[in-house]
Amino acid sequence: MAGAAKKWAIGCGIGCGLMIIIAGGIGTCGYLGVKKIADDAEGLDEGFETLEEVYGEPGDFTPEMDGTIRSERLEVFLDIRQDLATPREELGDILATLDDEGGGNVIDKIKAGFGLVPGLFRFIDQRNQVLVERGMGLGEYSHIYSVAYFAWLEKDPGDGPGFQLNGDDEGEGSVRWGVHTESGGDERERREEDIRRYLHRIQRRMLENQIAAAEAGALEEARLDELRAEASRMDDRSRRLLWENELPEPLRESLEPFRTRLEESYSPQVNAVEMGLMENN
Repeated sequence: MAGAAKKWAIGCGIGCGLMIIIAGGIGTCGYLGVKKIADDAEGLDEGFETLEEVYGEPGDFTPEMDGTIRSERLEVFLDIRQDLATPREELGDILATLDDEGGGNVIDKIKAGFGLVPGLFRFIDQRNQVLVERGMGLGEYSHIYSVAYFAWLEKDPGDGPGFQLNGDDEGEGSVRWGVHTESGGDERERREEDIRRYLHRIQRRMLENQIAAAEAGALEEARLDELRAEASRMDDRSRRLLWENELPEPLRESLEPFRTRLEESYSPQVNAVEMGLMENN
């Protein structure tokens, strides 16, 4: 598996506020070489590797065969969200400032630009640590996140800043980081496409695991047919998310008691990081 510094589903742009200001960067892509940033990124690999050793790859997760989410697992998910509240808020403020949603002057944007990489690294590192401590893998976390926020609460998978953040390994301890600032709407559409592609791939595997478990567990035929029908719908639409617009009533009932807490724990800005950097490959 390639390291986090080698290929990022979403990257980060240190000093991007400064680059935009200096370059007049609307509609352009400016790059800033950041020495030794790869060393910090490599430190994230340990958390990803630990999670994979314990829980396997995200697509290895098997949801409950009856399609519900047990209340104790939702409690663990919400505990993780609470543990990450402070770094999530800090990162969200940085992204909002760079995205103009947080207001602020030129100095605020410069500060936010230089705080972006540390904030992003800190959030991902703490998320991985908290997952290990709380006993939840990336597969289960992304499953609950997607089903609760996207399929049930109808949040936009493309939520995040209106600019693209990406990074490429330049070798010799430096990474070339950039920020694209063309069109917020276009970027969110691209992000939604990328996140849908990623989640569809791992959720289709999860659903196959679930169907196999349901068949082995002699789940009633009507419920098995429901799972098979969802698999067929996902096969027909390559970007469909699990249970999108077709949420089974037992699953809805298991989520309903947690509606307020789930709503309060969602961050539109940080969604791009939550779902855009789920793996280090």
